[in-house]
Amino acid sequence: MRAHKTLKKSADPVGTEVANDLFSMLDSSPSVAVFDAEAKLTSRTERFRRDFSKRDVQKLAWSVSGLLRSKRDRESLQLGNYRLVLQYLRGEEPCVLVSAFRLPDLYRRLSPRQQEIAQLATEGATSIEIAQILDISVHTVRQHIKEVYRRLEVGNRAELVQILAAS
Repeated sequence: MRAHKTLKKSADPVGTEVANDLFSMLDSSPSVAVFDAEAKLTSRTERFRRDFSKRDVQKLAWSVSGLLRSKRDRESLQLGNYRLVLQYLRGEEPCVLVSAFRLPDLYRRLSPRQQEIAQLATEGATSIEIAQILDISVHTVRQHIKEVYRRLEVGNRAELVQILAAS
């Protein structure tokens, strides 16, 4: 999946040490993990440990490795019922911070691409902007949006925003 290009890049890059300091300040409620420059898991919250199996972590390591090779700053992907945001933190000791968010039940009715398009649409992006961000045609975006409307039983973007905000 392509990175969400509208998200802001870190103005002040940090490395593993700073990420781990930030990580240690978090309580155990967020589902967060840190991978080093070799895509090895270095630390994680208790919730992340509970939410993701060893096999899930191995799959995630492949995605982290791909992000590191591509030199992109951010990537979003779906793993089971979770949306994962991978943030590449540059610095003396580069690392990847992974945040996991449980998907609302409504999102589970949609394919990963439809979820991505629905999310961008609810953030106010036009079909043309979504097409540019995801590097797909405007026609494809419009077809995905029609299918999202059908699956979620809404008639327009305002209803889409309202129903997803309520879930």
